[in-house]
Amino acid sequence: MLSNILICNNCAAENPLFYLNCKKCNAILRNRIVNIDLWNCLRKLIDEPSNAFLMIIQSENKNYISILLSLFSVRILLYVKMLSVYSNHVKVLHISDFIISVIIILTLVFLFSIILKLLFKFMRIETRIKDIFSLLGYSTFPLILSLIILFPLELSVFGEYLFQISPGPFEIKASLAYTFLIIEILLLIWHLILSTKALNIITNKKLISILGSVVFLFTSYFLMSIFFILNSWSIIFNGIKN
Repeated sequence: MLSNILICNNCAAENPLFYLNCKKCNAILRNRIVNIDLWNCLRKLIDEPSNAFLMIIQSENKNYISILLSLFSVRILLYVKMLSVYSNHVKVLHISDFIISVIIILTLVFLFSIILKLLFKFMRIETRIKDIFSLLGYSTFPLILSLIILFPLELSVFGEYLFQISPGPFEIKASLAYTFLIIEILLLIWHLILSTKALNIITNKKLISILGSVVFLFTSYFLMSIFFILNSWSIIFNGIKN
């Protein structure tokens, strides 16, 4: 298990994980990492998540974060769209909806990172906003897999009925619908595990890490749902007005 601090081999001083040189004696603590190797990092997220998150923290440049969070925002918006069939808020998604969803998620992750930074500072844990932001971004990897691999399969099997309730996926091909549902749930659980590990590598406090992970996912879905509902209401209002 990785520690959330670096111990200097020269003076035994404790340093945060992102330090390159010891704050006490200036000795080199670790190898320098300039950029994140995307494919190596994604592979490590599968079999060595703690080492992957350590590499992300220690990397000077946080590559691909905007892309990952943009894909995550699309997946969350599509989740909202799929579940909207059980309410009265049904609408056709446009390019503008996806652009706004990206802005919502990027803003959320930035603000969430600031809040966690202040919380960790209160707990006397030294960290950086960009590290928290990057850790949350890479922890969305399972949901990005869902978007890139699972969603196209769901769409090819169910077509437009994926976003309907009568008839819906469970009426058309129940066995496949339940299979996809189970896989989606497992990917969501994997995301929560990764985000928990990501926060735990900073705090070394499992309960706080679990709560932070759950709040992050819930808030992402909640804000996207609010956006979807308000957008649906505006369409209905404009239709009545015209």
